[in-house]
Amino acid sequence: MKPALLLLLPVAVDAAAPAAPLAADPPVLRPSAAQQALVRALSPRERPAACSALGDLSSDLAGDLAWVADHVTTPPWVGMRAAECLLRDHAGTAGTVLRAWVTEPEARGLAWLVLDRLDTLPRPLALELARAAIDEGPDASGARKRIARSESAEIQAIAAE
Repeated sequence: MKPALLLLLPVAVDAAAPAAPLAADPPVLRPSAAQQALVRALSPRERPAACSALGDLSSDLAGDLAWVADHVTTPPWVGMRAAECLLRDHAGTAGTVLRAWVTEPEARGLAWLVLDRLDTLPRPLALELARAAIDEGPDASGARKRIARSESAEIQAIAAE
């Protein structure tokens, strides 16, 4: 084996200059006990817990379902199941979350889920989300296609605007 050669070069340092801040690691998101329980309940590939059975797992079910949908990526179906439950049972109180899903580029899969379920949402919320997806979302063309599939003429009209 050859010995390693270590080369030291002089570097000029200005002692009066402030040191460059070190890049901080992003905070690690740790799920709460309730969120962990929801993940366990929604994880089985076959026969996951029904949305109606999740209420006992969390004191803030809508918030915890939104957290799971936004942050849990494995197994891949858990986040989508959480989003389905949020849409089905808590859409009226989750408008801000649903709006973020239809307007943020990194939430495209959740956006498509929301837009495919517009007919199941309270009408004013469905209209608001459809408009937001087209006006502020990352893929107005894709949003229009999904919105046009609605059974509601009022919602379909937004796709045609």
